[in-house]
Amino acid sequence: MTQLNNRFARSRGTAAKYILAFTFFISSCLNAETLSLNNSGDFTNEFSQRAGSGDNRFEEADAIGVAGSRAIRRTSTGTEKVAYTGNTSLGSLLNQASVSIRFNYSTNSTGSGGVPLFLGVSSNPNFDSSETGTSIDDYVGVELSQRLTGSNESKLTLFNGVNGSKSQSVDSGFENLTPGWYEIELSMERVSGLLDLSISLHRMSADGSTRSEEDVITGAISSLTNTDLLSASQSYLYVGGSDSLNRGVTALDEIAFSGFRTPLDL
Repeated sequence: MTQLNNRFARSRGTAAKYILAFTFFISSCLNAETLSLNNSGDFTNEFSQRAGSGDNRFEEADAIGVAGSRAIRRTSTGTEKVAYTGNTSLGSLLNQASVSIRFNYSTNSTGSGGVPLFLGVSSNPNFDSSETGTSIDDYVGVELSQRLTGSNESKLTLFNGVNGSKSQSVDSGFENLTPGWYEIELSMERVSGLLDLSISLHRMSADGSTRSEEDVITGAISSLTNTDLLSASQSYLYVGGSDSLNRGVTALDEIAFSGFRTPLDL
């Protein structure tokens, strides 16, 4: 009986080791992270510039981010679009994935039009957000823009890009943004080989650290074809702005992603 118990204990211990190893394998495959950009060089280490140069760039600065931390902002001069892609692959999209970014908004007194902020995911590690007509540029994303000159009425545009061109897009309603922190969240869901996209704009607390009002702006578009992005083993974050002025967006921080699977060398 003692021998039987010992064999059972050894078997149970072996099974536990397999379960632990399997759990470790699964967790190591899943890719989720928040890039807080708190230290000097964090942004430039994580992202490479694909559009803009010289004064047309994002720069790091102290005490402008969430809870007074270090973050990034658009340079005060320059007339070109800026765009960056992540240096490290997110991996492949799982059934549900999301990316988000927080931004500090001040009163827009500079004009209308333009896109002070865009964010998305592309299968191209060198994507510069342009509609280029190239087959390697498959992407999804969201843009923030304003209604009128000097207006704080803002909207989000959600889009699906295939072969370098925006094949489908949808606009949210307009919302009057007051000064403070906000978070844009882009969600992706794989449904029967197609892609559903949704966007939400959340109002944050005074220091940007927690949500104070969810779904201030929302939008959705479903049953999209983006075969290359859905089947890609590598995908990349991209972020930027396509206007020479910040249009009220004074700081960017807390770039987050979840729901991706990184390839492992076994």
